[in-house]
Amino acid sequence: MSLYDGARDTKDGLRPGAYFLQVRVATWFYFADPNEYRELWRNEGYLWSENMTSEPMPFKIEKIQ
Repeated sequence: MSLYDGARDTKDGLRPGAYFLQVRVATWFYFADPNEYRELWRNEGYLWSENMTSEPMPFKIEKIQ
């Protein structure tokens, strides 16, 4: 996966610097009601059906010498 930071294109994607990453995951995209499946699968664990978004996580790309 390549990200673009709005700067001049580089062969590595992102230029050296400090960035933040936040991930959003859609967990249940079916039209069926998840409660029915949650009950059927309860012995296997909890069926999570709400979307999840991570906290922003800082990361730094070092310049290769």
